[in-house]
Amino acid sequence: MTAEDAYLFRHALMREAAYQLQLPSDRARLHRLAFESLEAAFEPRSRDAVALELAEHAIASDSARLHKAERRYLERAVDWLSKEFQLGRAMQVCMRLVDHPHSPKAKSVHWLLRAVDLAIQTGEFASGRKWADQAVARAGQGPFRLRALSLAAAIRDSMGERDEALALYNRCSKLALAARDRRAAARAESAVAHVLNRAGRSGEAAVAFKRAQQAFTKIRDAKGRLTLQLHYAQFLIQAGRPSEALPILSAANAYARQGNRLAELLRILIATAVAKDQGGRPDEATQVLVEAADLCRAMNDRRSLAVVQNNLAVVWWSRRQFEQAREIYVSILSLVREMGEYSEESLAVGNIAAVDFHMGKIGAARAGYEAALELARRNGDLRQQLKYEGALGMILHKQGHLQEALARFDTKLALSRKIRDRRAEGVALEELGEMLLDTGKREEAITQLTAAREIFGELGDQANMKHVDEQFARLK
Repeated sequence: MTAEDAYLFRHALMREAAYQLQLPSDRARLHRLAFESLEAAFEPRSRDAVALELAEHAIASDSARLHKAERRYLERAVDWLSKEFQLGRAMQVCMRLVDHPHSPKAKSVHWLLRAVDLAIQTGEFASGRKWADQAVARAGQGPFRLRALSLAAAIRDSMGERDEALALYNRCSKLALAARDRRAAARAESAVAHVLNRAGRSGEAAVAFKRAQQAFTKIRDAKGRLTLQLHYAQFLIQAGRPSEALPILSAANAYARQGNRLAELLRILIATAVAKDQGGRPDEATQVLVEAADLCRAMNDRRSLAVVQNNLAVVWWSRRQFEQAREIYVSILSLVREMGEYSEESLAVGNIAAVDFHMGKIGAARAGYEAALELARRNGDLRQQLKYEGALGMILHKQGHLQEALARFDTKLALSRKIRDRRAEGVALEELGEMLLDTGKREEAITQLTAAREIFGELGDQANMKHVDEQFARLK
C-alpha cells in the first residue's frame, strides 16, 4: 500500500502541506506504524516490491531499531529495482548505500561498483566514470581494487576513451600477475583485445586475442579459452573475414558439444549463422539458427530464444524479406513482454519500426519509434533514447518537417555528450550538419561537419570521415 493510496488529495501540494503540519513526533510515529503495517502485510520473502517504501518509513520513524533496518531494505530494493529494469532508481539507491551510516565502510566500494555497472547499462557514463574513479581510490590495495580498475576501464571504453581504457586494463593485468591471479590477467588481456578492436586497431587486436588465448591455454581454463575463441571469431566477422571465423567456430562447436556446454554452444551457433549469412550463405545460416532455436526451447531459455529469433530476423532482412522479418520481431515483442523484459521491449518495438520504415510505412514507423523512445525513457536507457531520437529525426526529415528534425538531432547530440560517447557524438554532428545543409544554413553546417570530422580523425574512423567528406562535397 502506498501513501498515495492511503491518503487521497486533489493536489500533491495539499498532501505535502497536510504532512508538514503534523508534529515531527507524530510524523515519526506514523512512519513507524506504516513500517510495521507493511511488514505485517507481506511475507518476509515477498517484501522486495515494497522494500524501498519500507526503507523510507524506517528512516523517518522514531525507532533506532528501524533506522538500522533501513539499510537492509535499501539493499533489497537495489536487487528488486534492477530485476524490474528500473535501473535509474536502482542506481540512486546504490549511491545512498555508499556512505550509509549503518553500512560497513568496506561495503562502500561494493555499492559504488554496483552503481557503475548500472551506469554502463543505462548510458550514464559521466556519472559512472566519476564513481568508478572513487571506487579505485577507496579500494586502495584491497580485494575490490582489481574489479574497480576493470570497471573504470570498461566505462572509458564505452565513452570512446580507448587509450585510457587500455592503460587501465594493462594495470589490471600487472596487478593480477603480481597477485599470481593468472585467470584475471588472461581476462584483462582479452579486454585489451576488445578495446583495440573497437579502436579500429585490428592488427594489434588480432595479436592481443592470440596472446589471451595462449594465457587461457596455459592455465587450462577451458571455459575461458572457449569464450575467447568465440570472441576472436566475432572479431573476424566484424572485420569482414567470415571465412576465417568459420573454422574457429567449427572447432569451438565440437569442443562445446563434447563438454555438453550448452550455453556456450548456443552462442557459437549464433555466431556461426552470422558468419554464414555474411559469407553469402543465408540458407545455411537459417538452418543453424533453427537448430539454435530448438536448443533454446530444450533449455527452456526464453531470453536466448529472443536473441536467436532476432538473428533470424536479421537474415531475412539481409535477403530483403521484410514481411518475414517483421513477423519475427512481432513474436519477439510478445515473448519479451511475457518475460517482463522491459529493456528488450523497447528494442523489439524499435526493430518493428525499422522494418516498417524500410517497407515504406513511414507513418507506422514514426509511431513505432515514438513508442520505443517512450519505453527507453521509462527504462532510463540513454543509449536507446539516442538511437530513437536519431531515427525520428530521419523520418521527420523525409516527411519535410525540417525544423522538427533539427530539434531531434539536437537532442541526439545532447544525449551523446551526456553519455560521453565520442563516436556517437561525431555521428550526431554529421547528421545535424546534413540537416542544416538541407535547411540552407550553410555556415552552421560547416561548423558541425568540421567538428564531426575532427572527432572521427581522433578515433581513426576512416569510414565516417569519408561520409563527412561527402557532405563537404555538397558545398562545392
